[in-house]
Amino acid sequence: MCSLTLASNSLATLSRKLLPAMSLMTENLLQSAEALRLQGDAPRAITVLSEVLTQTTADITALTTKIDSFAASKTDAEYDAEYTVLSSLDTTTQMRGIATYQLILLLLQSPTAPNVTRAHTLLTKLGFSLSLSPKILSYDTRHFTKPRPPAPANPTIPTVKVFDNALTTETLKTLTEIFDPTKTFFTVHNYPTPMFFSYNLPLDSQPTFLHSLTHQIHALLLPSFPQLKNATSSEIWAHSRHGDGHHQFHYDLDEVTLATTGQLKSPLVSCVVYLTTVTGDEYAGNPTVVVDRCVQDIDEGDEEGEEGEEQGGSEKGRAGVLVYPKVNRLMAFPGGNLHCVVPGLVQDSTGSDSPDPDARRTTLMIGFWDTVSTTAAPSFEGEEEEEEELEEEEKEGLELGPNMSGIENTPWFGELGGSTGCAVLNEHIVAGTVEYVDDVWDEVEGAAEEEFGEWESDVAFTGRFFLRESIEEIDHEVLSGVKGYEEEEEEEEDEEEEEEGGGTKRKAEIELVDIADLVKKSK
Repeated sequence: MCSLTLASNSLATLSRKLLPAMSLMTENLLQSAEALRLQGDAPRAITVLSEVLTQTTADITALTTKIDSFAASKTDAEYDAEYTVLSSLDTTTQMRGIATYQLILLLLQSPTAPNVTRAHTLLTKLGFSLSLSPKILSYDTRHFTKPRPPAPANPTIPTVKVFDNALTTETLKTLTEIFDPTKTFFTVHNYPTPMFFSYNLPLDSQPTFLHSLTHQIHALLLPSFPQLKNATSSEIWAHSRHGDGHHQFHYDLDEVTLATTGQLKSPLVSCVVYLTTVTGDEYAGNPTVVVDRCVQDIDEGDEEGEEGEEQGGSEKGRAGVLVYPKVNRLMAFPGGNLHCVVPGLVQDSTGSDSPDPDARRTTLMIGFWDTVSTTAAPSFEGEEEEEEELEEEEKEGLELGPNMSGIENTPWFGELGGSTGCAVLNEHIVAGTVEYVDDVWDEVEGAAEEEFGEWESDVAFTGRFFLRESIEEIDHEVLSGVKGYEEEEEEEEDEEEEEEGGGTKRKAEIELVDIADLVKKSK
């Protein structure tokens, strides 16, 4: 494909035809690469994304040259033309950033030595110095029969418990039907929602099916997590995602208290119940990763010193545990630990035994709290009507939040049914397996120092799987917007600038931008 050439084109032609066509061709290539990835053809997706990088880099060079050629004094037509070129430069730079990010993921999911070297070069260009380890990004469903390694000799490794065959057949069936993505729970909330939402259920509330579920899980976990003796309520939420979906690194938090007081609080224990997976088989899909860094480390400011600040920002945050999806599996871990769901491999969507492309990974989450701030329940107008008939504006107008009260008054709660006090846990629960990783983060190396950040743009990437300086960037994101924190950060930056006698590094852009939102799929 020819790169953009401006020398022989008039400004009018450039404005009307060439730049829109260039953006359209690049977007078509991105769509093609995304389609190939979803089909499981990683090699061809890598080839197409590489072409996008070559094309956009040549276009950016040509556009920059054109901008430099504009005179300081311009006519109105020349101002319009310059604006058009600047807009195209911005769009092309963003597209290159998107393509680079997607290419890096594909390279690290097939981590041959050449692929890792190339991925590190691209990460350097984007301004990242840390990457989630290829050992984690390249989890391989074909090798899950290998014995798990023993736990590393690391006293900070988080306690993660896994229970298989956890629920009775009837309980699993009930929960799977309730949290079917086409049924009331998800449709009435207009899922996926722009804001996180969950419900709070006091442990001393009136006996219901969910009450029995949370009480029995609480009793099951108490021997492994003695802090649960202080639990007074449970937080309940759910997700349903396609097989290639992921969930960013994050902490489970009392978001209301954080926003109003700046205090960091997490559940005593967080749980994940896997209701469905993309194939229904064991290890069917991308694992959950729990890292040995917790909310208390933010409060303490990693007071253990700077000796360990060679990788991942500090010693804490380097080791972790992987748990793979399996139907009727329950996993539990300390609620304050950093965790995520790894991006899905293309292999999970291909082959003779490939899953239904509409198959979902559906999970029910439960967090046990000692004390937590609750929010008001949403008002579901016309709940006696069919939920499918709700107007889109009405759905979007729901005021959702974390730990909402009034769960018993929601349209979906009554569908749970089930007799109170019934046994919801299986009598024959067995211990599940986990995989331990000593090096969650890899230091990006091998690229020329002068290339660091030369491809940076205002595109910020979802997941937090790549970091610019340290794992503490995730902590900064958690605290961003909290009253008093931003002022403190600005003061620290001013002091650093004075000490160094110059500018400071640009703050990490770790806001969430999903590639799927920027590149429309041609379906």
